[in-house]
Amino acid sequence: LLKMNDFNRNLLKTNDFGRKLLKMNDFGRKLLKTNDFG
Repeated sequence: LLKMNDFNRNLLKTNDFGRKLLKMNDFGRKLLKTNDFG
């Protein structure tokens, strides 16, 4: 159970990382839009 808990915690960290990557992706998309506009 403790090992499963560690595994779940690692999954949550991965999820946070994925969310950050998605935010970075949104930021990149905004930069591209700004580039098209400029």
